[in-house]
Amino acid sequence: MNNIFDIDRFGKLFVREFGTYSPKLVGIGSVGFGIFALTVIYSYVFESAPFNFSFVTFGIVLIILAPLIFHKGIDRIGSIFDFTLPASSFEKFAAKWCLSVILMPVFVIVFLLLIAGLYKVMPGGLCFDAGNQIIHFLKNLSFEKVSFISAFQSFFLVGIFYFRKHVFWKVSLSLIVYFLLFALVFILFHRNIFAGSREISFATNFFGETVFSDANSSQSLFGLHSNIFVYISLNMVAPFGLWVVSFLKLREIEI
Repeated sequence: MNNIFDIDRFGKLFVREFGTYSPKLVGIGSVGFGIFALTVIYSYVFESAPFNFSFVTFGIVLIILAPLIFHKGIDRIGSIFDFTLPASSFEKFAAKWCLSVILMPVFVIVFLLLIAGLYKVMPGGLCFDAGNQIIHFLKNLSFEKVSFISAFQSFFLVGIFYFRKHVFWKVSLSLIVYFLLFALVFILFHRNIFAGSREISFATNFFGETVFSDANSSQSLFGLHSNIFVYISLNMVAPFGLWVVSFLKLREIEI
């Protein structure tokens, strides 16, 4: 068992990985607080609400792209050094998984709470609503939204193990193909929506909660109440399945 996972060995590896990438977190936090300062200055100079910068969207993007943030370019020397670290493939994967799936969301939530708190204590009340919007988002996080974000993130996690260069663009292309495929599956499972001469409209928000709708009903491509097969495929198989694929790819590389 110790050859697969040893808590002390994993702890040392995680601390090493965290130390390697913590300057990036400091940089991201600095940029975020810099943007916050600009919005506050804008609100007082023009005596209006802060200009429309969505810290919520900023945080979601950070979570989705976390595997890229916690990934350094693999050159020949660096890859040899990583492969020779005294840790198992599972421990190396677990360290990367913890950074992306646990540490980054915690970092984002703490960051959003700090920004919301600072907005709410700004004198004059000009920024109060901006803080409330962030708090409202955090209070209304649902399992569907969390699983949707995890599904997106899992593509980038598997991408850092499969692609050596241009990971962002290659994963983005894969995502386009993925969602086109499941849009087709959605249509097949909801052919009644497209039957007849009813007027169909297409709409979606950041979480894809409404995709196809008519005068009498609306269906979500990603929602739990749309179709259980489509929901499980998009929001459950994607993160868990791709996590397994990521680990198997890492183990294959190291053999």
